Amino acid sequence: MDFKGNFIVMVFVKEIEGRKLYSIRLSKKNKNGSYENGYMSVKFQRDVVINNKTRIKVKEAWLSFNTNENKTFPFIFINDFEVLAEPKPETKETNPYKDFGNSIKTEANFEQIEITDDDLPF
Repeated sequence: MDFKGNFIVMVFVKEIEGRKLYSIRLSKKNKNGSYENGYMSVKFQRDVVINNKTRIKVKEAWLSFNTNENKTFPFIFINDFEVLAEPKPETKETNPYKDFGNSIKTEANFEQIEITDDDLPF
């Protein structure tokens, strides 16, 4: 079964024992209006490397399968595609106030300061 045309998918990558396994998420709408999600394996030509969560436009692909111990494992072989968006680099949020921990005084350590009307700029 060949897939011709342009359809957009997000490719997920999982690395196991040095091998990259690619998959895409599939979604279907149930009769009650809810959605059900699943994943399907995809393969690319040997020299293709794609990062996790990369969005691509598939131009040419076909359905194929592998067998192992009399079990069939279907996958989509993507032969031609265009990268639409690389994933944003993951950043760790940092707390800009984390280094102030020891310098912040507790209420018991504060000195009482009296402000008069002459001290205010308005």
